[in-house]
Amino acid sequence: MHEIKVDIGQNRLVPHPKVIEAYNDEKRGNGYTRVRTAFDDTYENFYNACRKKPFQCQAKTIIRTRTILNGKLREIIYFFCHIQGENTAGQTLELPIWLGVYDEPIFNKKLDKETDNFVVENVRDHVRRYEWELNDENLDMVFSYADDATVLMVKESPEIMTGYPITDIDGFKTANFIQLLEMGRSKRTLSEVTQLAKAALKSVENKGEAEKQAEIAEQTGDVKSAEEIKAVAQEQITEGDELELDDKVEVSVKRKKKK
Repeated sequence: MHEIKVDIGQNRLVPHPKVIEAYNDEKRGNGYTRVRTAFDDTYENFYNACRKKPFQCQAKTIIRTRTILNGKLREIIYFFCHIQGENTAGQTLELPIWLGVYDEPIFNKKLDKETDNFVVENVRDHVRRYEWELNDENLDMVFSYADDATVLMVKESPEIMTGYPITDIDGFKTANFIQLLEMGRSKRTLSEVTQLAKAALKSVENKGEAEKQAEIAEQTGDVKSAEEIKAVAQEQITEGDELELDDKVEVSVKRKKKK
């Protein structure tokens, strides 16, 4: 676990600083009073009970996924954790919370005919926002709260409830998103996925070269040779469909059958 700041000043976690900013922004909330939630009380009671000693954070689940940030599809990272503190009686208390994600309020406004200004009437909705784009700095920060029990997951998008668990920690950090999805779906390491992709590409290249040589044979009138080339190539490609990786894990390449 790693120490984390959870004071209810500048480093407060609930409500998120960006939420407070939205309420105070004159073009958005314009000082509209935020309605407290039950979790506000839970957070502040936890803080007040344990504030005399440092707080620790333990990441339970770290998620890599993609979403739209500033109009572009980008990879993001966020996590679910337990923040632990010790009260004056020596008891360890925990606060479960998601970090790296918050709900920004969308305000409903109406025109004040007396002042000819729009005033906030209520909060009509919320939009889910994500803070941390995937980069080395944010990866290091998030993993500073991880331990051996932390679960790593990849999700095709944040809106999907379920994801794929990843057991290859280095692969989770370094794989591109397509590789990471394949790692999750097939339950393979990054090394296995990479080797499989290379082998599949090699089979495709072999097939392409065989087709080229067969075409040349056909053009020269040697139909028999053309058929032999195709048969041998197909046999080699079929044999290459089952590949033995460095750690002796056997995988197979699936191809669509020609109609």
